[in-house]
Amino acid sequence: MSDTAAMPRKVCLWIQDSEGAWETQCGQTFEVTSGTPSENGFKFCFYCGGELEQVEYADDDGGEE
Repeated sequence: MSDTAAMPRKVCLWIQDSEGAWETQCGQTFEVTSGTPSENGFKFCFYCGGELEQVEYADDDGGEE
């Protein structure tokens, strides 16, 4: 008998680059035309099936372009 509660959680981290594209932990690139993956209802990576966790791009230089 299989116990799904004992299965480890599979996560796929999506990191937004400076151009707005999302680089996935499983090696793919995806662009969202409006909002973020979570704002568009994405809960799982459709490439690998892992639970989606996102990291939005942060401009670390603090200056204006």
